[in-house]
Amino acid sequence: MLPTCSQKLFVSSSTYCIYTFQTLLVAVVDSLKLDSSSILYKKKLEGRRTWTQCFNVFFVFFVTLTVFPAIHADIQMVDKDFIIPEKYFTPVTCYLCFNFFAMMGSLVPNWIKWPGPRFLWIPVVLRILMIPYFMLCNYKPDKRQIPILIDNDWAYFGMAVAFGFTSGYYSSLAMMYAPGCVETEHAPIAGMMAALFLVLGIVCGVNFTFFVSWLVETKLF
Repeated sequence: MLPTCSQKLFVSSSTYCIYTFQTLLVAVVDSLKLDSSSILYKKKLEGRRTWTQCFNVFFVFFVTLTVFPAIHADIQMVDKDFIIPEKYFTPVTCYLCFNFFAMMGSLVPNWIKWPGPRFLWIPVVLRILMIPYFMLCNYKPDKRQIPILIDNDWAYFGMAVAFGFTSGYYSSLAMMYAPGCVETEHAPIAGMMAALFLVLGIVCGVNFTFFVSWLVETKLF
């Protein structure tokens, strides 16, 4: 019964994300049609900067939704004497850890904004290394066909903290930079574009999880 409910929840969430994506896409296209002096037609430099921030938004959520919650929640405890009891290992190291530190990360840009819009893409792209990192942890130990290279619970927990914090921090920075890279009159369009790529990142990340799971469970060589 549980797998069936999970499948229904996944289908419902994906359908909602796709619907939201389509709605935002129509809104952006209509805005561009109505405003012939928009960032895509007149301000080429501003448009390029906006697309960079849209990529940042997309990629942050793509990496985040690839790992969390599907992969994250299936990583199991290695050391039975770990400070967190086995019963609470996944609820604490996955759900509580991610949501708490993502919230903290989203608050920090109110005081610290680093790196700037020009170089934000560098740490955003480097976050993709977190996908193989979590794959090499104690993820699906009974089904995996590749070796476990990270068998330390503290190493996993530390990366889980960094994963949640950077998700909230970089996504907030990108969403703040997107409308700030254009003139005030074009900021609403830039904001809609960023929201559009946010939903696209979620959809692509959730679906890419299946490929990662297959890669871990399949013996390729």
